[in-house]
Amino acid sequence: METKNKTQKGEFIKFVQNMLANCGIQMTSEDLARRTIGTPEDFMRPLLIEVVKDFQEKTGIVLLSQEEQPLKWLPPFITMGMIDDEFSEGCPRIDEIRERIKAAKMPKVAIRLDNLRPTVAKKYAAYCGLAQDESFEQRKVMECYSKDFPGTKDWRSPIFDVEDDVIKKGATGTLQKDGTYLGWITPETTVAELLDVFQDCFGK
Repeated sequence: METKNKTQKGEFIKFVQNMLANCGIQMTSEDLARRTIGTPEDFMRPLLIEVVKDFQEKTGIVLLSQEEQPLKWLPPFITMGMIDDEFSEGCPRIDEIRERIKAAKMPKVAIRLDNLRPTVAKKYAAYCGLAQDESFEQRKVMECYSKDFPGTKDWRSPIFDVEDDVIKKGATGTLQKDGTYLGWITPETTVAELLDVFQDCFGK
């Protein structure tokens, strides 16, 4: 894809802001620019992927990978403002991350919607770099960190990555419990509980 015309600074933010407004969610452009892609309570990750895809086609600036999880290479601390910068004037932080992990490959683990829990467990373990031993499901979710970003204590990215996998395979719904996205996860929440929620939300 060749680079076409860069957008005006703030154009991406305004586009997302209008989409959220159409869904009844009001956010200022300043608040939206500070919002990280790791806190998608105000807009779901599939929506973000679709908006990025639209701007990618418009500008020729590639942010989506060819993997089944097209935004998984971006860590959750990337903000909407950084993405706006990338499409308008360039974002050195995103370029740095792209160069650092462009060669990284994740193990291929098929996701079956009719047998979701065990396949999600395998995929989640792979994203965390953990073995599925006897203690795996008793681990605390907030202590299962992304293998792609060691040292950051990033426990959210593996969940987002598995959710992206499941949605990409055709599942519909949202990873919610008690009406919240990730707010139900506490320091005591175990991997077993997380797998149960995946099964309840997406399993056939």
